[in-house]
Amino acid sequence: MTVSKLSLSVAAAMVASITSAWAALSAPLLTLDVKNYESLTADIGQVADVVGEDPAMVPAQLEAMLGAEVMALVDASQPWHLAVWMESLMQPPVYALALPIADFETFETAIQTSFLGMMGAQYIDAGERVVVFGSKPGIPVADSWAALLASYANALVLEPSETVQLSFSLNESMRTAAVAGLAMAKGQMMASMDAAELADSGIPPETMQAMMESYLSFYINMLRDLDRMDLGMSVDENDWKFALELTPLANTPSARFLASQNVDISDIANAVDWDADIAVAMGMGALPAEWQTSMEAFMQAMMPLYGLEDAAAAEWVEVTQRSLPFKGVYSMDFAEGMSFSGFYEILQGSAAEVYESWISLCEGLVVDESAMVAYYSDIVVKRGYRSEAGHPVDFMELTVNPDHPAMASPEQEEVMNQFFKDGKIAYEMCLIDDRIYMGTQGDLSSTIAGASSLPAIEINEKTRIAGSMNFISLMKMGASVAGEDAELDLSEVDTVGNQITFSAEVDNSLLMKTKLPLQLIKVFRELDEAGSL
Repeated sequence: MTVSKLSLSVAAAMVASITSAWAALSAPLLTLDVKNYESLTADIGQVADVVGEDPAMVPAQLEAMLGAEVMALVDASQPWHLAVWMESLMQPPVYALALPIADFETFETAIQTSFLGMMGAQYIDAGERVVVFGSKPGIPVADSWAALLASYANALVLEPSETVQLSFSLNESMRTAAVAGLAMAKGQMMASMDAAELADSGIPPETMQAMMESYLSFYINMLRDLDRMDLGMSVDENDWKFALELTPLANTPSARFLASQNVDISDIANAVDWDADIAVAMGMGALPAEWQTSMEAFMQAMMPLYGLEDAAAAEWVEVTQRSLPFKGVYSMDFAEGMSFSGFYEILQGSAAEVYESWISLCEGLVVDESAMVAYYSDIVVKRGYRSEAGHPVDFMELTVNPDHPAMASPEQEEVMNQFFKDGKIAYEMCLIDDRIYMGTQGDLSSTIAGASSLPAIEINEKTRIAGSMNFISLMKMGASVAGEDAELDLSEVDTVGNQITFSAEVDNSLLMKTKLPLQLIKVFRELDEAGSL
């Protein structure tokens, strides 16, 4: 067979793969739902206003694709739906766009002069909707698709909760291709890691390579277990809201991990200082066996940073496992250096044993001012140096070794000294019942007394982590470290109303929600216009 005949045979096979419309219409690889055109243009208008862009840009692009006459027929109060089918990388995709247009006869004339019409798109009447469908330019779609897509469109129940909802459902072929692509990218990244450059960065090359191996493998395994991914976006009066949901295949390591995460944190939400620059409430269940193995590998990779042998990782893993399940709160402020406070509540086993083991491990860290492998040049522990509400308070001070490779650049040492006076990380600890309280000096008392503020975050029985972060406060902290070299003038920027909030809910899926304040986007636009970015 000649090359030309072979090429024609391959092309014919690709065309034949979609002329049959497959044995039955499978689940789409991708779907995109729009609540309605009114909501879409309203959300675009709000975002465009704060970023200083023309709100007519996206509507103009839709009109260029569908044509002004077609857009005039769209019911602006009804949802849109786009679906894409692709069985493998060797087969061309088929798309179907369901538009809320009831006047098919007028549409049939209007579509002729649109971009899609001129590209050879086909269309059918599906009652209250029209369906425009096709494939790559020059590849015909079989007549049998029309009946299948008509049934598909008529069966659609479109009630999107967000203005825009994007969904991916991976079939086995596409999942295998995606995992292979990510594994190849991982291999290229690992191969490109230059040992000399890593050494200059202050981190031992073998340590960084081991950490990156563990980190990248985590994402490959997640992708291998992934069944479906959903992304929703909408805008309200104050925030641009995002919701990302990951649903794993049943009986996979990821599914077993989610099943193990059953710690309810709703009862500790009001114990968080939600006015802090960073505030978090979280809970974590015991890890399944396969995840414990991954954690131990990561711990082993970390040990050289602290001058410890790989074998020491087992002790740290063992203490970590005994601390699970737990729930806790944490807050940080950056107004003057860095202050922090919070507690961990041990839900099973002995909190006292975990506390004592943790202090013992910290005291056992390598300490030597002359040893580059020692992350700390000094560790001071004072037991029972004062009391709080009748409970003994312990004190720990860890002095960062300025000669450690991680402190190789002047900027790193400067940042550490900005956070902690003279590079000394000093804080207090107190064990009360099942809770281990911690805080920088002056912050422990309020933590034990308990905060009373309520979060601006929806927390329910499925929430496993909830938090907020004031991005402007973090940027001001960075500018204060840079001093005269700071590229941004943030002195007149208000931190109020610029908190990004986030949460994660766990059921049979992982649902991550984020709210990005429109005011924060406006701040960045104004900084850019002033030439500060």
